[in-house]
This record gives sequence, structure tokens and C-alpha cells, in this order.
Amino acid sequence: MKNLWRKRRLLLSRVPELLEKKRYRAFFCTRREEFHQAFSLVYQRYLACQLIRPNKKKIFYTLYQALPESRVCVSCGPDPSQITSTATIVIDSPLGLPSDSTYHQELNRLRDKGRKLAEITCLAAEKDFCYRNGLLFVLRLLYRYAVRRKVTDFVISIHPKHRDFYEKIFLFEPIGPIKNYKNLYNAPAILEHLDLTTVKEKFYEAYGDFPEGKIFADFFLKISFLSDIEELSKVKNMKSRDFWYFFMKFETLFPSFPPDFQAFFAINFDLVLQEKIDEEIEKETEEDKLLEIA
Repeated sequence: MKNLWRKRRLLLSRVPELLEKKRYRAFFCTRREEFHQAFSLVYQRYLACQLIRPNKKKIFYTLYQALPESRVCVSCGPDPSQITSTATIVIDSPLGLPSDSTYHQELNRLRDKGRKLAEITCLAAEKDFCYRNGLLFVLRLLYRYAVRRKVTDFVISIHPKHRDFYEKIFLFEPIGPIKNYKNLYNAPAILEHLDLTTVKEKFYEAYGDFPEGKIFADFFLKISFLSDIEELSKVKNMKSRDFWYFFMKFETLFPSFPPDFQAFFAINFDLVLQEKIDEEIEKETEEDKLLEIA
């Protein structure tokens, strides 16, 4: 019965056709404009779902998205300038994961077993039906990145109304009760988990019996694109000057970070050095303006 439901869902969403024609391209953000577009899309969708309050900047992002091992992934369609969906992967570290704010005990149970976790967070897609399918290309690339980083488990905090999609399509399993997610406004959430060490067996058991399902499973787990090599070889996430822009200039967020995050980012992004560089750039700009006036 579940396989029939999956087949129907894939066909209604035109997923097999979409995957075969490869109408979308997924890539990791490395430039400031790309990050800004991704953060703007998250803001639009989260605001529409009343998960956040309006802000004048009209973008939404978190300090976890700036961590060196995190990757902000986006997809675009035929128009490479139009970002249609986005999601971020955060690799577990001593600084923890976004869902630790709400599900710390549940996550620690996995850590105590020696598992290496990664959280998928800040998912958003344009409302258009076809654009939403671009998220499949994003999740596929995040899976490949996680495997390369030897991640054993995906976790994700989702709204309970979306649990059927993640549990029946992506085979996640709930590992925590419904709680109010502390990082968002008025957001009930449930913590879902996917074991990446057994995901291939589970996917082909669920999807291998019908052609449309096998296309879906192969797309995620088996087929490699040439673009994967370029994206997975990127060693940088957010540059120090872009971190400085988003967290100190665009919005002064850095002073509100917990002390351990402040210490980490100050060291890893050379914030004192970046401040001096910015001061010199501003000074040179002012001098150039004076010369133009003269």
C-alpha cells in the first residue's frame, strides 16, 4: 500500500520526468549575492508561513550557516539568476546543531552511540509547483556532501503537517515528541532522523519494485553528475568579509552570539583583521570622493 502511495505521489509531482530531464541545477553558495538570495527566499517563505516576524532587512539567516563546514545550497532552473529553492546542511561540532535548542537530549542519545550528525535546516522553495521540485536537487547534493564528510545520520526539525512527506518519501523516522521550536516564532516541530548507513537498502526496498521509484532512488543514491565534482570540491563556505558583512554590517548580530560562538568566529574569520581592512577601505573611499570633488 505504501509503495502505491509513493508511486502515485511521484507521478502526480512529475518527479521522474523532472529528474530525467535535469531541469534544475544545485550548487553551494560562495558569493555574497548568492547567500543574500538564499536568505531572502527563506525569509519570504517563513514569513508567509508565519514562522518568523517581519523585519526591515527582509532576509532570514542563522549563525550556523556561517560555520566553515556548513553549506548553503540553492537550486536554479533554466534561468540561472533565479534561485528557486534552498536548504542548509550543518555538520555537528562542539558548537552543536540548530535543533539542540529544542531537542538536545534526543540528539545526545545519537551522539552517545558514536554517530556523526548533520542537520538539514532553513529549507525553502518558491510556491510554484515545479519550482518546489527543485528542492530534490538540493537535497541530493546535500546527501552527497554528507557522505563525503562521513556523516552517519541526518536530522531535521519539521512542522508536523509535513511529516508524511519526509517519512513516506524520504523515509525519515520521528525520534522526538512534538515541541515548540525555540528558534522560530509560533512553530510546532517534530525531530526526524534518517540513518545514512542503511539508507540505500531502505530506499531500494521502498522504490526498487517500480520504474518510477527506481529513477527516484538512483537519482539520489547512485547517479553522479559532472557538476557534483566541482561543487563537492569547494573548500570554502562563507568568506570572512561576507561573514563580517552579514553579521556586523548588514545586521549587528555578532555581539548577541553565545560566548563560545563569538570565540570560534573571531578566530576562524580573523574578525579583528577584517575590521581593520574595512576601516582602510572606507578611508580610501572617502579620500577618493574628496579627490573627485577637488
